Amino acid sequence: MLVDHHSDQGYDTESRSDFSVFSAGQLLQDNSPARGGRSLDHQYTDADDERSVHSLPVEFHCLEVPPSDQGGSPHVRKDSYTSPLKRYQEQLDQKTIDYPHAGIDKAHLDSFVDGNKVNVRKFISSLDKTGINVFKDPRFSVLLDALTAERSVTDTDKIPILKSLPIEEFEQICRPSASLINQALSDQLIIPDFGSFSTTIRELYQECKSITTGAVSDHIHQLARVPGDKWAVSICTVDGQRVSFGHHTHIFSLQSLRDVLVYALAISECGEETVHGYVGKEPLGGDDNTLVLDRDDKPHNAMIEPGGLTVLSLLKPKYSLPDRFDYLLENIQRLAAFEGVDFSNANYLSEKMAADEIHAIAYYLMEHDVFPPNTNVKQTIDLFLQLCAIQCTTDSAATM
Repeated sequence: MLVDHHSDQGYDTESRSDFSVFSAGQLLQDNSPARGGRSLDHQYTDADDERSVHSLPVEFHCLEVPPSDQGGSPHVRKDSYTSPLKRYQEQLDQKTIDYPHAGIDKAHLDSFVDGNKVNVRKFISSLDKTGINVFKDPRFSVLLDALTAERSVTDTDKIPILKSLPIEEFEQICRPSASLINQALSDQLIIPDFGSFSTTIRELYQECKSITTGAVSDHIHQLARVPGDKWAVSICTVDGQRVSFGHHTHIFSLQSLRDVLVYALAISECGEETVHGYVGKEPLGGDDNTLVLDRDDKPHNAMIEPGGLTVLSLLKPKYSLPDRFDYLLENIQRLAAFEGVDFSNANYLSEKMAADEIHAIAYYLMEHDVFPPNTNVKQTIDLFLQLCAIQCTTDSAATM
């Protein structure tokens, strides 16, 4: 499923007393490839391959709502709403916020100033050219909360945003993100020339798009129904620079990607020495479900099904099955910056109906004393199948 596209031609705004409503494409109009920029949400479909399309995600509600606003719909402010600037000032006065960086460098700030106010649209466009998307990056939650004048359930393809702010107020709300902003605008992120990088990735995307060989996985009914023409590329650098092409908002199930995430969580939770006391580090040299152990009677690595089951058994073994699933789902959502991660019960049930092989692998491992003592094998199998059915997009997967 793709979000709505907006042409970057024209500039239609609905002006109000203190804010304007910009379509997502219009907001980043100055950032078109023809002008040397690269939109963070490049979206190319068969109809759009030859033209520039800029679009911010319809799922704007995925952004984290500040604690004081939680408890209701993230689209709608409560009647008792306190302005973000006032709330932020109260936090500063109470010294509950302490940010080490003084603010945005004056040279950068001056480039956004029109008269005695900061041009917000110019500021967002400049960051977008560096690969930083204010609307999708949780590091800008305080800033975005202040720039968003109001949220409405009807604002699906238009984002109400303040068009300008007094310099002092703008500096204040940017303070939590000032270090990142200065790095981005000084070309000090991991990929300084993000425009050229995005161009190269787009060329590779287009080149690979013509490849039609292969087939979709059909080991369960739900996967066999996935259209074979879905193709997307999403990248997120270690500094949070992001670019996407194709069907990058289309939801798909994690399947074997779960092993990468489970391994990372296990290393963090249990430590490398403990994890590799149960699973090896060598390639298998065969199919990922081959029932062969290494010379130490361990699965060869954590990226094959025997290794994935073994590593999963290490995570929160004393928790109940529902609590273990919640723990894993919440951590995966956190890794994805709470963007586009869900669970498909239909996929889980399909996995469960076709799980004979997983059961065989698990009991083979149990027979060879691969699992930690007192492992609940049935619970581990069920949890393994549930993780296969967690869904994400290439956008959210890239941030993990």
